[in-house]
Amino acid sequence: MSYFMDTPLYNPRLLKGNKLDKAIKTICKYVEMGNRVTVAFQRAGFSRYIYYDWSKQYREEVEEGLEDTPLIRLFKAIEESEAIAEDGIISVVRDSALNDGNIKSAMYMLDNRFGWKKKSDVDLEVDTDRVVNISIVPMTDNHADEEDSED
Repeated sequence: MSYFMDTPLYNPRLLKGNKLDKAIKTICKYVEMGNRVTVAFQRAGFSRYIYYDWSKQYREEVEEGLEDTPLIRLFKAIEESEAIAEDGIISVVRDSALNDGNIKSAMYMLDNRFGWKKKSDVDLEVDTDRVVNISIVPMTDNHADEEDSED
């Protein structure tokens, strides 16, 4: 094993205390902004390959039944940050639907960032007398052609 494999950038078990907390905080900050996790890792100074390695190690630790390791702490924090990001985008969708009726950009981000085209229902809490209907359907090539011809 090379020297570099024994540094915190490669071995998450060497990230302890303040360094671990700083890494988690930085990665989660970028995830909460809506970035993909690989991008958040890069912004925090780690390569996306480190993310892939750590993700694999995390899954192995979970399978082994481990509960409180640096990776488990990191990936649980990432999951929470992704939920915060998704909630923020849902707020934009809800507000845009009520105020402008224009939700295409927010829906595009939900679809591409969180895979919403796989979801069939969206629950929105709306405090208004108006009825707001939002349908999310997978777009087919024929559907895209129809939309283009309408413009």
